[in-house]
Amino acid sequence: MLFGGQGSNVMLPIAERLGNSALDLQLILICGRNEKLKKRLARFRTRNRIFVEGFTKQIPFYMHLSDFLIGKPGPGICQFFAVPMGGQTYLSIRFFLFGDNAAATVADVQPEWSRWFTERFPMGG
Repeated sequence: MLFGGQGSNVMLPIAERLGNSALDLQLILICGRNEKLKKRLARFRTRNRIFVEGFTKQIPFYMHLSDFLIGKPGPGICQFFAVPMGGQTYLSIRFFLFGDNAAATVADVQPEWSRWFTERFPMGG
C-alpha cells in the first residue's frame, strides 16, 4: 500500500481490514516521511503479516514483490494502470479522469466499491 511521499491516515482502516482478512495476505505498507503513521501501523497486531516501511527509493523492489497495489491517484497513474486490475485501480482511474468531479464520482461508486471490497476481503472471525 502506497499513498505518496507523505503517506495517509487512510491507510489505517485499510490496513486493519486487510490485516484481519480471512484471506492469507502479507501487507507491505509504505508510509513515506510520515513517521507518526509508520509508528501507528507498526503497532498493529493483525491476523496477516504486516511490513511497515518509511520513505524509500526502493519502490520498484516492493512493487515487484506485490500481487496488487492500493494507493492514491497521482501523476501518470492512468498510464500505469491502463489495464483493469480490480476495484482500487478502477477508482484511481476514475479520480484521474474526472478531475474536479472526483468527489461526485466517488460518491456514485462508493456503494459498489464497498461491496467489492467486503466480498474480497472479509473480516476474519
